[in-house]
Amino acid sequence: MIARMKMKRRTKQESLIRYLQEKVQTVNEFGTGDPCVFTFGSTTMSVREAVLHAGLSCVVVQPIYLQPFPSWNLRKYVGRKVVVVEQNSTGQLEQLLREKNGITQISSIRQFDGRPFNPVDLAEQLRTVIG
Repeated sequence: MIARMKMKRRTKQESLIRYLQEKVQTVNEFGTGDPCVFTFGSTTMSVREAVLHAGLSCVVVQPIYLQPFPSWNLRKYVGRKVVVVEQNSTGQLEQLLREKNGITQISSIRQFDGRPFNPVDLAEQLRTVIG
């Protein structure tokens, strides 16, 4: 019975992934440029504002779903310089990018004090990391 239920969940997961690949937008992309700034959730608007404030030419990438992780839409970023902006101490998005997509050229900006990013401060940090 346990094995049957496991297979049933696995089949549902595979069906969900096929549906997402074919019919649902799973990643938002803002801007153009070579460096990529990955973010997710409510941090995205602070990152977009910081990029404008810093005058950076980069693409801001926001995966809408983390489970299942939309690796099929993120393959094009392998080999590019990536900055991950997150509001957690463990680097959840960074780990997913490394594990699921093989993106390895990653710099991180993390804040985990429970407060939102200040776009002006974040712009300085992005300038420092991106160069």
